[in-house]
Amino acid sequence: MGHDVVVAVQADVVESLRAKFAAVLPHLDERQQRLVLAGEARSLGNGGIAAVAQASGASRSRISQGVAELEAGQAPLQRVRREGGGRKPLTVADPAPPNVAAALRHHARDVLRPLVLLKII
Repeated sequence: MGHDVVVAVQADVVESLRAKFAAVLPHLDERQQRLVLAGEARSLGNGGIAAVAQASGASRSRISQGVAELEAGQAPLQRVRREGGGRKPLTVADPAPPNVAAALRHHARDVLRPLVLLKII
């Protein structure tokens, strides 16, 4: 498709969107970007998703997903990721961490013993 402009949206609108997205999108997280793109696409009406995809470089499916999120009417999330996303706390991944202090004391004794013998010789 390249630089073909969708008939429903004028070329100057696409260029204006391109400048806006270049300034704003780098400062937003993934979800915020999707919703901003979707809001612009909805405001443009027919051909809006294609025009926003062309102006932003985002996929049409990503913009459509954002439109669906907006139309679902869900309350704004207080989190960036959905519940359960991200790295699990260490206590969940390994509920019984090893006794590091005891392991170091034991290891230190074994390592230092040959050094003491070398000093005596």
